[in-house]
Amino acid sequence: LKMRQYDNKEKTSLTYKTEHRARAAAEYAAAGWSTRTQVDFTSSRHEGSSRGWMVSHAVKLVPVKWLKISGTAAFFKTDDYDSRLYLYEQGMLYSMYFPSFYGKGMRYALFARADLSHRLMIAAKLGTTKYFDRDHIGSGRQQIDHSSATDVEVQLRVRL
Repeated sequence: LKMRQYDNKEKTSLTYKTEHRARAAAEYAAAGWSTRTQVDFTSSRHEGSSRGWMVSHAVKLVPVKWLKISGTAAFFKTDDYDSRLYLYEQGMLYSMYFPSFYGKGMRYALFARADLSHRLMIAAKLGTTKYFDRDHIGSGRQQIDHSSATDVEVQLRVRL
């Protein structure tokens, strides 16, 4: 539960915005792999109410000692931006990726890291967000005139 004060529409007084968030998760781990299923709920009330939910599943594999692979898939549905949801995704070294989602859509991502030697590591990530309720993403110069966006990241680390 989170309660904050915001200006009302006329900017004459303060009103409360109340957010409720809940998460249920089940995880299983065995030698060389693990899996996690998660369900998130949110409810927001500020001059109107909105709700949202998301179901996500993540799998991590370590087929050999030097290779790590993980994949994530999520389906989300929210009424608006006030009921947005967040999902953690495996990312590159020294970075964190915690995107927010609102509307109706899916997110899926695949991450792989190979420690080729003590001095050489390569990592790559491919992720796509597909919206079912809009035909463009973003605004201004960053607007994408499509209902999906794909991101690609590659990282190479060389220790000298």
